[in-house]
Amino acid sequence: MESIEGGTALSNRNSGPFEASSWIRHGTVATGAAIVLVALIGVFFFRFSAGPGYPLDDSWIHLAFARHLAEGHGFGVNPGQASTGATSPLWALLLTAGFLFGPVHNTWPWILAAVVLGGAGLAAAWVTAELRARDAGVSAGLWGPCAAGLLVAASPAMVWSAAGAMEVPLFTALLLSAWAMHARARRRSLRLSTWGIPAGLAVLARPEGLLFAVLLGLTSRPRKAARNLIITAALCAPWPVYCLIVSGRPLPGTFYAKTTSAFVGLPDFAYAARSLHLVWQIAAPLCVLFLIGAIWKLGGMLSSGGQTAESGPGERTTWLTLLPGLLFPFALILSYSLMGRNYLFAILPGNYGRYVYPALPFLAIIGTWGLTSIRTGGMGGRGWGSRAGSAVLALLVIWNTVQCVGHADLYAHNVRDINSMQVGMATRLERRLPPESWVAANDVGALAYLTDLRVLDLVGIVSPEVQEALFPLRGMENPPREATLLRVISERQPAGIAVFPNWYPNILKTLGPRLEPIEEIYVPDNITSGGHRLVAYRVHWH
Repeated sequence: MESIEGGTALSNRNSGPFEASSWIRHGTVATGAAIVLVALIGVFFFRFSAGPGYPLDDSWIHLAFARHLAEGHGFGVNPGQASTGATSPLWALLLTAGFLFGPVHNTWPWILAAVVLGGAGLAAAWVTAELRARDAGVSAGLWGPCAAGLLVAASPAMVWSAAGAMEVPLFTALLLSAWAMHARARRRSLRLSTWGIPAGLAVLARPEGLLFAVLLGLTSRPRKAARNLIITAALCAPWPVYCLIVSGRPLPGTFYAKTTSAFVGLPDFAYAARSLHLVWQIAAPLCVLFLIGAIWKLGGMLSSGGQTAESGPGERTTWLTLLPGLLFPFALILSYSLMGRNYLFAILPGNYGRYVYPALPFLAIIGTWGLTSIRTGGMGGRGWGSRAGSAVLALLVIWNTVQCVGHADLYAHNVRDINSMQVGMATRLERRLPPESWVAANDVGALAYLTDLRVLDLVGIVSPEVQEALFPLRGMENPPREATLLRVISERQPAGIAVFPNWYPNILKTLGPRLEPIEEIYVPDNITSGGHRLVAYRVHWH
């Protein structure tokens, strides 16, 4: 029987072309190199389109953590002041390695992220090979895993994140590696299953990794689940312990700054709908692939009389292998909709909805598996169906790549906004204020990394004193936020303040007699920062 890749199918799914390792043995080097090369080209293209800089102030925050840690000043954005504001401590640690050799912020962060994105593409190929190896009569082959890897490596959201030196590719690569190990353990009945290692590291890359670890545990055999969840907990435990020591609370400062509670009851379905709409906007080819793959698989099952590639216990095992990746995208969005969120988190999960970006590769993998794993060749018979499935998948890979190229314009606009406002203000204030003086600001990343000024984060993500002051306000219907911040500012008495005036009108009004305007930046077409005007004042306290 001819498979989609044209290989000869054997009746034993644990030998010959049914092994996921056949993907490793036949053409792996070329296929893997192509996936990594696509990731590198995509990131280079984005960087070339935009020039130096990064698309969010969050990128600069991680760089500030890495810089100060490399210089021996502790884990924080201010030298000697510990902070829990790094949502991805693992990413900050990886960035630190480059900063041991000097100020390499224009090269090292995005090159590292591009390589990690290539790794995420390889992990997607690995998962797809493992899933397809479960289907008797279907070769693990090259096309399915290669297509999944290319879809991830050239996903607009993933390339945007990698070019922006953000943690999303690292988080995704670890999630997919854990899923691949879980799938292999279920298929091969391995005595030693170690998906807990990448799962634990994924939690250090983003806290949402704990959600996927739970899904893996629920679909694993009891002993393996217990062992791997213990490994996961052991690997990620140092971070909540550190957070407890520094702030008295176990989660990063980002969580407490952007939410009012972890759980509010019924889901906010409007919020979930906006998140799903965002997924469609930024990853339409992957959504289409997911839907077509599901319909294709269902059609293949119906055309073969309801029989899947496996029957009996094996069929149940197949779906238990698939289930973590199938549920994770929806569980991720649902978890955000269950939280109480303040103004920083109220519209979408993260800037441009980037907190849902890790869900996108799961759509690509499941859709690819659905299109390429039908024993009968899918709807319409094995010959026609195989060719049609391959053609549809190829068109979607091309569509995804074209969309990625167009996404470079958005990335360039984001970088231009941040360079004009946050980076521009940091450069000017370094000349206007004394070294090591304090500056109160709502965007602190570029200030903390590019200057020797000390920052007071008015949002409350990275500054412990602001976190402590704002924490009692969580859950209040109309919290006296500006009055509380004004008290912290008066206690710290910073030499300057740099804010979006529409964010803190009462603070500026109250401090008015003490304020001396020194800088103003206006970007009329800004789409990235929190306002079109960023103003800075020198504060005369005495």
